[in-house]
Formats: sequence, C-alpha cells, structure tokens
Amino acid sequence: HNDGNGSKESKPRSVAIDPTEGYIFWTDWGLGTIERSRLDGSQRRVLIFEPLHVPSGLSIDRSNKLLYWVNYSAKTIATCDYNGMYRDTIITNLPQPYSITLDYPQLYFTDWKKNTLNSISLSH
Repeated sequence: HNDGNGSKESKPRSVAIDPTEGYIFWTDWGLGTIERSRLDGSQRRVLIFEPLHVPSGLSIDRSNKLLYWVNYSAKTIATCDYNGMYRDTIITNLPQPYSITLDYPQLYFTDWKKNTLNSISLSH
C-alpha cells in the first residue's frame, strides 16, 4: 500500500454506523487504521493505529458501545470502545479471518483459508 514515495495510500475497507450516537466507523487497509467521524464527516479521528497492518471486517455493539474488528494479517479478532480505549484481542491464531458481524451475544466471522463461517458467544 505504498505509493513509492514512502507514503501510504488510503484504502477504506469496512464500514459500520451507529446512527443513535451519530458516528460512522471504518477500517483502512492502506493506512492500517480504524477511524471514526460524525455522520456528516466532521470530527474525524483515528482510533487505532499501530500494528494493525490489515484491519478488514468491522462490526459494532451499539448497546455496549464497542467495536469488533478482524485483523487479517495478525489473524486475530479484537475489540475496543468507541474512543479506541480498552482494546483487547479476543481471538488469536485464526487461519485467515476476513469479515465479521455481531448479533449479540453471537459474533460471526468468515475465514478465507478454511472457507468457513464461524461463530462464538460473547456472553460470559
């Protein structure tokens, strides 16, 4: 995702919206970020920027105000709050996770290497 001059090119991948809070969230493969802005595009802010490498799928838990995302290159699923805080990796060592969606308490995700649709329960 390098333009040849050392700078990275934006490549937005996945989008999730919380209309009640007025936020839009997205992952960016090119920049390796998860970002947030208001629905009108104002107050844009990077929530996660560090060894994400290739954040792909993104889903939100509106009730608990949490984001869940797939890190394609790290082969993990992680979570954080709407401000990028309280980050936690909840699943590791996945063959090739790609897409994700949430119907609380069930978290569903696809795996390209295994060609599967998987689910886990987030309830404790």
